[in-house]
Amino acid sequence: MLLYPGFGAPSPVVSLSPEFLSDLAVSPDGSIIAARGLREELKLELYPARGGSPTVWSQPRPPHETSFHTSVTFVGDNAVALLSWPHLYVYDRQGRLQREIDLKPLMYGAEDLAANEEGEIFVVSASRHAAVVLSPEGQETAVLQPKGISGWMPGTLSTAHHGAVAVLDNENRIHAFEKKPSGWEETSVQPGQYAIGSNGYAMRADGWLFSQDLNSQESLVFDRERRRRLVVDPFRDPGPYNVGARFLGFDREGRLYTEANGKVVRFIPVADLADSAARK
Repeated sequence: MLLYPGFGAPSPVVSLSPEFLSDLAVSPDGSIIAARGLREELKLELYPARGGSPTVWSQPRPPHETSFHTSVTFVGDNAVALLSWPHLYVYDRQGRLQREIDLKPLMYGAEDLAANEEGEIFVVSASRHAAVVLSPEGQETAVLQPKGISGWMPGTLSTAHHGAVAVLDNENRIHAFEKKPSGWEETSVQPGQYAIGSNGYAMRADGWLFSQDLNSQESLVFDRERRRRLVVDPFRDPGPYNVGARFLGFDREGRLYTEANGKVVRFIPVADLADSAARK
């Protein structure tokens, strides 16, 4: 039996109205960005990691255009990307538009969005049967696809602030990709033996994968070799808490952020709790 230390009880980060809440993301420094899909505009709210009033801005929808999906992510600490197909908008933290990327030449439809500290932007496209990797300027640089699977249908993805990328497909398999000297390649697959929610998993920078089984509400943790890990102390298992259906991901300190009904909470690893107690 392989073990891991677990987490402390969740602590509140921010409480949002769930009305029209389309997507949420966490930055490497622990800031939160929320996107709301309204009829005539897309509204973004950025909550700084150290607290204080949010920065709020809006992106008007083009006339007579209806978006099928809205996703938001941080690109490092200092930029925000918003997906409303066929548009990909990139802003600074004050909401100033830095660039607008037209995705139509690259794909037909887009289902999810993520990014890393290096500035790479990942867009899931069922029409491409891949997660398409874009440069900060919007140029396609790679595609993430498993080998040997014809007609692969990716659904959502989770990126660490640097390192591995996880992609959940329509058969509940989670594929991990890492950037090697020769480029991006698949490094492991978590077979679809659990019922994982479309946003109910997160990849950590060290390649560990965290999720929850929808049926049993059991916490699922796998190391980078995809070996199941169980918590040393059951009281340190996040599973019994209301983790929520949406895993936002990890900050660079290794703290896990999740959301349920607009309430974002943070789970601190046990090792960090021990260090904090020792310093008091």
